[in-house]
Amino acid sequence: MKKKILCAFLALAMTATLFAGCSGNSESSSSSAATKDSTSSDKTLKVAVFDMPTLYLMQTFNDMGYYKDNGANVEFTYFPVYSDAISAYNTGNADVIIYAVAEAVTPVVNGIDSKVIGVIDTSNGLDGIAATNDIKSVKDLKGKTVATEIGTVDHMMLQKALEKNGLSEDDVNLVNMSAGDAAAAMTGGSIDAVSTWEPQLSTAAKSGHIIYSTKEDPNLIADVFLIHSEKLDEQYDNAKAFVKTWYESMEKYKADPSKYAAQAAKKGDLSEDEFYQLMDVTNLVSLKDNKVKFTEGEDDYKYLNVLVKTVGSFLYDGGLITTKLTDDMVTNMLDPRIVNDLLSE
Repeated sequence: MKKKILCAFLALAMTATLFAGCSGNSESSSSSAATKDSTSSDKTLKVAVFDMPTLYLMQTFNDMGYYKDNGANVEFTYFPVYSDAISAYNTGNADVIIYAVAEAVTPVVNGIDSKVIGVIDTSNGLDGIAATNDIKSVKDLKGKTVATEIGTVDHMMLQKALEKNGLSEDDVNLVNMSAGDAAAAMTGGSIDAVSTWEPQLSTAAKSGHIIYSTKEDPNLIADVFLIHSEKLDEQYDNAKAFVKTWYESMEKYKADPSKYAAQAAKKGDLSEDEFYQLMDVTNLVSLKDNKVKFTEGEDDYKYLNVLVKTVGSFLYDGGLITTKLTDDMVTNMLDPRIVNDLLSE
């Protein structure tokens, strides 16, 4: 499949250092057409976007004037290279970015004061474990050679799947391998299984079958709105209008995807069928469901505090961050004010 599709999945499935080089989006490199007019505030939220199906939708909603109509003064800037979007956010040249939780943790522990103000989607089958046909279940991975990209959320997914089945990484021969190489290695018969994301997941499964996916754990991999705390304080009403527009527009998409699919697909240089395939394994999280996300809970990834702490521990134990994420840091990172305000209106 096209490199474009790989980029879209990378945006969901990988940590920051693995994204350099993804390119796409047939739009201009600054697809802003900011929703600024004389009747709105002179303050603008700068939003970094890149190759990801939900972000194709977000830009489509902007093109249709939905943000302007809701009084949201936002400017979208498209980055064909994902690492450039990360750099823009980390240096303050972007105010808002949509991150996987694993990526949102990193700037926070590195001293970039940021808030998670909403969850936009979760992986629902986009990531999984493919194995040869003689391996019937995760339990059968014991003693087998399993490839994944060490440090990614798919590595974490593998860990959690093993734990659920009474195993650990010590029970398998774990090999660090890029997604494309791992799929090819399984096809060639040199490994027994791979923990990866689409489209490599389906490629590997041609030599066997999928024994586990995020459909069994649909809250493990989530994408969130991350905003600089200073900008949230300065432009709270604007940020609220921005978030409100996303959730309202997303419900319109759910009601009639055909109204938006062609335009969104074009932004990703995809066919409509390819866009729908991406969305089929992406669960769009509603505003109502965000109430649960921001509820402090225990032992369930549907609660952001549990998911963020779990991801933080995974990154720290793997040496990907040098500061251990504390409960206070998690609490400070999660800001439910906008979600709560919108739900009370």
